[in-house]
Amino acid sequence: MKRIILKKLLWLPLIALLLNGCAVGKKVTPDIAHSRIEEALTNERNTAQDTFEQKVVIDVHNINNEYHMFGNDFDKVKTTILIKGQDLNTDRKKFKMNVDMDLRILKDVRKMIDIIGTEKVYYVDDYLYENFRYKYRRADEFFFTKEHVKYKSNVGKIYFTPGEKLVSYINSNLLPGVIPTQIDYNAMLQYIERRPQNVIARELAGILTIKFSLSEEDYIRDQAIQSLGHLDYYNLTDEEKALVENQIQAKIKEIRDKYSLKKHQFMIQVGQDGFIRKTVLERNLSHTYKLCESCSESTKTIRDKVEITTKINKNVIIVFPPFRGYLQIAPS
Repeated sequence: MKRIILKKLLWLPLIALLLNGCAVGKKVTPDIAHSRIEEALTNERNTAQDTFEQKVVIDVHNINNEYHMFGNDFDKVKTTILIKGQDLNTDRKKFKMNVDMDLRILKDVRKMIDIIGTEKVYYVDDYLYENFRYKYRRADEFFFTKEHVKYKSNVGKIYFTPGEKLVSYINSNLLPGVIPTQIDYNAMLQYIERRPQNVIARELAGILTIKFSLSEEDYIRDQAIQSLGHLDYYNLTDEEKALVENQIQAKIKEIRDKYSLKKHQFMIQVGQDGFIRKTVLERNLSHTYKLCESCSESTKTIRDKVEITTKINKNVIIVFPPFRGYLQIAPS
């Protein structure tokens, strides 16, 4: 019994070392992290992608208590998108896309539409197969209306335009236009450049993890600077910034109670292969405002999380169904 306990105790320092290594890793400066992200984005643009796999998980809640007057595009988006492609540099391309969606679209209370469903798209042997299964209901309806359609069309060879990748082709041609899938990396790079003190970057086993978190104070200051409109604040000299600081502080005092920020953070991982392998963006913020002087105050709250995982030129497996029961239609 003592021998077993002793063996366990001998393992404890090693386990602690491994756990601490996973949590810590090698510290990387914000400027190097910024450069590595830029390099990864360049690699993705310039590298010929023979295989591709990407999973996008979107969870958005957009709450606006004045939508019944002026309308929102969305109140809720819960979506998972999976894209896989093989032989993408040949004329024997094949790919698949699965979309699971749970949407609430608003124009006003009377035009609210709930949509729940799946969309499966396949391209193989010059044929495009589309399998839509969904249900929807409007605000004045208790029961859902169900739809299930399966189409196939001989679209011939698909060729990408110069510089076009599978994900950009799908976003342009196949994804429902209502579903947001793009991450603004330029905005993230600007945050890292402008607020390096908010960056934590560490590298472990060749994987660089960059985390950025924006405080409520930082966020309100950004809103104050943006409200000054013409001011290109971040390109001003220190002397020029000092001259406008009183304006910024006055604006902060004016708008401070109008904003509430509980979370605004993102994480980017750059893999050993030099590509961005994972990105997570999370926000939880509210803005109180008036649409006119005589209007009552309205509050808009946004809670969202977007998580993107990507594999480029890795082993990708695509399993195609038997394609029975698809109605032949002319290519659109």
